[in-house]
Amino acid sequence: MKRNCRKYFCGYRHMQKNVYRHSLVGLLLLILCIFPYEGRAQRFDDHKKNSQIVWDNKVLDLKDVDSGKGKIVVEFSFIVKGEVPIIIHNVEASCGCTKVEWSKKPVMPNERSKIVVYFNTKGEKDHFDKSFIVESSSVKSVELLRFKGNIK
Repeated sequence: MKRNCRKYFCGYRHMQKNVYRHSLVGLLLLILCIFPYEGRAQRFDDHKKNSQIVWDNKVLDLKDVDSGKGKIVVEFSFIVKGEVPIIIHNVEASCGCTKVEWSKKPVMPNERSKIVVYFNTKGEKDHFDKSFIVESSSVKSVELLRFKGNIK
C-alpha cells in the first residue's frame, strides 16, 4: 500500500512541476510579446525628434559640357531642418569616373553644407547621367542625387 501512495504522490509532485513550468513559459512568452511594442513606441517618439536634409536640388542639369575641360566640379547644397544634427555616413557613386567629398562632422540644425563631386570627362561621350546614393542619419536615411548633361 505504501508503494501505491508513493506513486500517487510522486505523480502529483510531477504534475505540479509541469504546471509551474507551463506557467513560467507562458509568463516569459507574454513578456516577450509586450516588449517589442514598447520599443516601437520609443522609436516612434525618437523619429519625431530627427532632422531631415532639405536639398537645394537633387537633380542638376549641366546642359552642354566641353570635353576639353577634363574635370568638372558639381556641388549639391543642403540645409538641415529639425532639432538634432545629421551625420552623412556614406556617399556612393554610380561609377569610378567621379570622386565624392563631404563633411565627416555632424551638420547642425539650420546649418548649410554640401557634397562636392569631381567628374572626369575624359573617356566620356555624348549624354551622361551620374547618380549617387547618400546614406545619413536623416529621417529619410537613403537619398538619390543625380547630375546629367551632354559632352561636346
